[in-house]
Parts: sequence; C-alpha cells; structure tokens
Amino acid sequence: MRAGLITGALAASATAGAMLGIARPEHYNPFAATGRQALATLAPAATPSVVVATVAGLALHTLIAFFWAFLFVALAARARGVRLIIAAAAGSGVIWALNVWLASSVLRFGNDLTAFQAQATLFYTVLTAAFVGGIALARIDTRST
Repeated sequence: MRAGLITGALAASATAGAMLGIARPEHYNPFAATGRQALATLAPAATPSVVVATVAGLALHTLIAFFWAFLFVALAARARGVRLIIAAAAGSGVIWALNVWLASSVLRFGNDLTAFQAQATLFYTVLTAAFVGGIALARIDTRST
C-alpha cells in the first residue's frame, strides 16, 4: 500500500509537471481542458469556470496516475535494479499503447497532449522514471534514521 501511494504521488506530480512543460509554450492549460471534457460528459449543458475545470482535470489526472501506479506496483514491486527499470519502461509502453488504441479521450493519461512523438516520448519517459523512483523511495526504511 505504501509503495502504491508513494509511486502514485510521484507519478501524478511528475507527469503533471511534464504536461505543463509541454503545454506552456502554447499558453494552454491541459488540466482545464481535461476537466471541461470530463465535466461535459456529466453535465453537457454546464459551462464550468476555469478554476472548476482545472481542479476537475487535475483530480482526474491524479486518479489515473494512482490507478496506473498501483497496478504497476502490484506487478513489479519485487523487481530491483535493471529489472525494475525494464519493468517500468515496459509498463509505460503498455500504458502508451492502451492510450493510443483503446482509451477514450477523457481517460487518456496526458489527455492527447502527447500527440507528437517527441512529446509522448518525454511524457512516458517521465512516467517510467516516476515508477522507478516511487518504488525506490518506498523501499527506504524511515524507522532506522
């Protein structure tokens, strides 16, 4: 449970930063766009404010990040060293493939912000690093210090 929470928090924050970095040159708020899209499925006639849409989009991004992180930790928690890195890269690759071919646009991790190959590579490399870092951080024993 601890490894899932740590990995999820790291994945959510790291990928959120990557999304903001990708979107900044265009002065685009990816979380507001995601939030508007998600809220439109719940209440099509509503027009949420930028703040409400941003909070909803950030919450959805965080939930998706925690889902993938808990799944990754359940599958690869025992991996160490190079095997952990390979497992994280493979996991990110599977998530990328699922997003491209199966996920609805609202549930895509990164919400179509990774339309270009270089952006997608950056986003999923950050996710790979977050998966590895999250499990490594969870292994640190805080009781001995």
